[in-house]
Amino acid sequence: LSAGVLEITYNNPAFDTIYQEDYKASLSLKNATLDVRARTCFSDVSVSAFCSEKYRSSVIKINSDFAEKVACEITLKNWGSRTFGHWYAQINRDASVRLDDTDCSVTGDTVYIKRNLNGKVFCTALYAENGIKTAVNKHSAKVITEKSAKHQNTLILTVAVADDFAAAVNLANERIELVKADIDKVYSEHISDWHKFWDKSYIQL
Repeated sequence: LSAGVLEITYNNPAFDTIYQEDYKASLSLKNATLDVRARTCFSDVSVSAFCSEKYRSSVIKINSDFAEKVACEITLKNWGSRTFGHWYAQINRDASVRLDDTDCSVTGDTVYIKRNLNGKVFCTALYAENGIKTAVNKHSAKVITEKSAKHQNTLILTVAVADDFAAAVNLANERIELVKADIDKVYSEHISDWHKFWDKSYIQL
């Protein structure tokens, strides 16, 4: 079951390997943080991300510089999950099964994609600090920033499961508001939790 796909693009070959002058992607096990930097003759893009277990949310920070003004386009989408009854022997040939139970909406600075489960529902919510939010269709939404040579944006992503959609949306909003209130505190707690985890293990970092 897919909770969705998040894509960040600039309509610019910022991550195209053929244009890379400098590229670095690292996952810090000590701090459980992902850092990516890609520098080309067109751009210099840095992305930092972590997932807070306490707040059940991912935080993504984007900083970028471009040689000319561009718009940042962020897409959250969920096209559904194919049904596989029992490995490949019982594939349902009807590709429409379980692909039509999705709904997308926008409220304020947050986009929501909601789906039914067996007896439960879930909501994938994405908050973006900057950009115009638009529901493209019932499967996807876009966040598009104004054209600029410099971009800074903070994204908060969470998936909430509940008995009904109203409860799932409320839970997602509660998490986002808690994280928004003090992202530095959330990150400090995240680092502290992982340091405690490694201290209890046999692995030394």
